[in-house]
Amino acid sequence: MKIVAKSEVVSPNIKNFIKSLRDIGYSFEVAVADLIDNSITARASHVKIHTVAEPEMFFSMLDDGGGMSDSELVEAMRLASRSPEEKRGKDDLGRFGLGLKTASFSQCRKLTVLSKRDDILSIRQWDLDYISQHNKWLLITPDNYEGLPLVEELNRLKNGTLVVWETIDRCKQEKFSDYIQNLRSHLALVFHRFLETGERFNILKISLNNNPIQPFNPFNVNHPATQQISPEKIKLFDSIIQVQPFILPHHSKLSPQDYEQYATQEGYVKSQGFYLYRAGRLLIH
Repeated sequence: MKIVAKSEVVSPNIKNFIKSLRDIGYSFEVAVADLIDNSITARASHVKIHTVAEPEMFFSMLDDGGGMSDSELVEAMRLASRSPEEKRGKDDLGRFGLGLKTASFSQCRKLTVLSKRDDILSIRQWDLDYISQHNKWLLITPDNYEGLPLVEELNRLKNGTLVVWETIDRCKQEKFSDYIQNLRSHLALVFHRFLETGERFNILKISLNNNPIQPFNPFNVNHPATQQISPEKIKLFDSIIQVQPFILPHHSKLSPQDYEQYATQEGYVKSQGFYLYRAGRLLIH
């Protein structure tokens, strides 16, 4: 006796699914760093961030990378736009095709992306309230984008991408200065190799509200008491991992300012340990 299996389409409740999607665990600074990953992959040399708390919280980020065509932008706005099994370039910091969307949704309810490729501008928008109302993943093409921060600078570029967050509801206005301070510190650490030397790409510049981000190298390599041990290479499957040890100076050899800087929020002892990089980007420390 042959039993024929039956199947039926059971679509998720999109309104509830969106709530789950937004609670992945991003902090504000980690979400912004995920956006910059895309800019680096696009070979940007300058990333400009503009964010304000009043009258409403607003965030925009412009890069001068390669930009996207209209079809590429639509695909970039798709959730899980690329398979994790897809072969990537060694300098591609993406993995699951979720970073732009999940990072943005974790902080805001409206995500707008404008991108230029060869002077042709494309624009798309996800509005979570609009999606919940219609219970469908309806991608919007806005007919008005004038007045958005940094859009005039995008207009002057031949190629580039502007990401805009509106209806930011995961940050508190009264703590806005803390978010900015944490963001500056986080970007200075996570992207310090790009900000220092640009060893894999063109030298990268990041500015936050018109103030340049200065790199923070956690190994204090310019201090004469820092010991830099010879690196070792470890082969893992078909990849080579380089291990570079450092011995940091004893606190007695540091000025109070240096000690406070290199102690970070974790403390001078707890901030020591393993720092894991991929393609020059600090992932875990």
